[in-house]
Parts: sequence; C-alpha cells; structure tokens
Amino acid sequence: MSTNVNFLIGGTEPAGTNQLAFLLARHPDVCMPVDLQPEPNFFSKDVEHAKGADYYHRRYFAHHRVETCVGEKSGRYLWHPSAAKRIHNYNPHMRLIFMLRTPADRAFSNYRFNCLNGIEPLDFEHALDAEERRCSTMRVDARWKDIQPFAYFDKGRYATQLRRYADLFPAERIHVLSNEQLRDDPSREIHRLLDFLDLEHQSCRLVDDAPRYASYHVRSRSMQRLIRRLNRPLLERAIMAKRSGQTPTLSQRLVQMNFVEKRTSPDPEVANRLNQRYADELATLRTISGINLTARRQ
Repeated sequence: MSTNVNFLIGGTEPAGTNQLAFLLARHPDVCMPVDLQPEPNFFSKDVEHAKGADYYHRRYFAHHRVETCVGEKSGRYLWHPSAAKRIHNYNPHMRLIFMLRTPADRAFSNYRFNCLNGIEPLDFEHALDAEERRCSTMRVDARWKDIQPFAYFDKGRYATQLRRYADLFPAERIHVLSNEQLRDDPSREIHRLLDFLDLEHQSCRLVDDAPRYASYHVRSRSMQRLIRRLNRPLLERAIMAKRSGQTPTLSQRLVQMNFVEKRTSPDPEVANRLNQRYADELATLRTISGINLTARRQ
C-alpha cells in the first residue's frame, strides 16, 4: 500500500508534543514512526529533505498497512522558515497540528535543555542578549543552521510562524492548541484532535501513563560542557536514561550526579522583560488562532 503522510504534529518545542504523539500513536487508525525519538525533521533539515520522499517513507513508515492517518511529530516544523513551503509541496492537503506554550516559559525550558546537553555556557539573561550574534553565526554553519539551539526568543514568535502556514493551507487544515489546554482538560483536547483527524473517539484509549519527561537543570554548566567534550554519547545516553526512568549504568550514574531534578525559574526581572517583548506576538496570536497564552508575571 502506498504511503502518503497526511498529518503532522509540527511544534513547538518543548511544549509536550511527545505526550500528544504518544496518545495519538495508540489509535488503531494512526500510523506513526515506531520510535518517537529522534524526530524525523524531514521538512526542516536540508540534508534529510534532499534525500526525497521515497527515503522519508521507507525510513519512517515502512510498517504502514491500512491505517488512514499517517503522520509524525517534529518540533521544529513551526519555526523553520522553509518547512511550510516544503510541506505544501509534498501534500497541499496536509493536516497540521501545532501545540504551543507560553513563549517565555518555552524559552527558559529550551535554555535548561541546552544546559543539560552541555552546549550553553551563559546564564539565561546573557544568552538572550547574545541570541542574534550567535544565531547569525549558526545560520551559515551547516551543522547548526536547521537547528538554531540558541534562538530562544525567535522560536516563540508563534504568530509570525503560523502566518507562513496560513498563507499556504486553509484554516480547516490547521489545528492549534496550547499545552495548558491539554494539561487542564486532556479528554476534551484529545477528542477535539480526533475530530480534526476524522478518527473514532471510542478507539482511542485515554490513559494516564503517557510519558511525562521530568525537567532537569545542571549543577554546573562548565562540568556539563566538559562531559560533552569528553564523551558526548555517554552524556546523551545518561540524559535519555534519566528522562525515561531506565536504570543507569555506573558511568551514566556518575554523569547524572550533575543533574538537578527540580523546577528552576529565570530571574523575575529577566522573565518580565521577555514577556514584554512577546506582547505584540501574543496579541496577534489571539486574533489569528483564538489561543490566549497569557504571560504569567514572575
């Protein structure tokens, strides 16, 4: 049976899209990649997109049989400037799902993730100040231009990003929700999503055992960067073991000693300045999507 991907969970990251994908993948009429990580990012990575649609189908959907909904999750599709056009060229009837998160919270979570992965030497305030300088360098670096890990502010400009899709796809093909909505009323939001995808409600088991990845920070950014330089694969395995609840090896346990399993928050003044920068974007977002991501005052 020929494969045609007809829905995408396209962002944002991090916003809880793993949980959304996990729940959808359980539906008997849904075919998604067997492993939700790493994400395909076929439409947002030049090197992957250049391999063509046949490669995309073989790599991620070889197990497709009779399911009516075929799709995947890649958190950078909303942000990436080329993704909307590439997706439209592939399938102009694609159904697009975007889960959003209060942008200042998203930015700080992105920052914590970069610290955990040993690539962020700066504190949050200075990382925001350095964003444009660092991103301008990465835009011409083949290793980083499609990822842009330091685009903390830019990746939260949801209204600007959604407009790229609204210019190409009809409104009925775009479904936007917030992670707050999914958290507060998961049954309602999943049922709305099933309606959007024309899927039967009763076939989807709404359970509470979807993976919920804990949030981690690090005791020492310098130590985390050193670990990454010495043994990047070990660091990545230690992070995955911690997030998935696997029993770590001795070497992974040593790496995990630098992890802090607790919620951390940015300096209130820094957070409020960031919220002010997003004010116009959030107002426009309410107008075009009905989503109200009211920034919480720190």
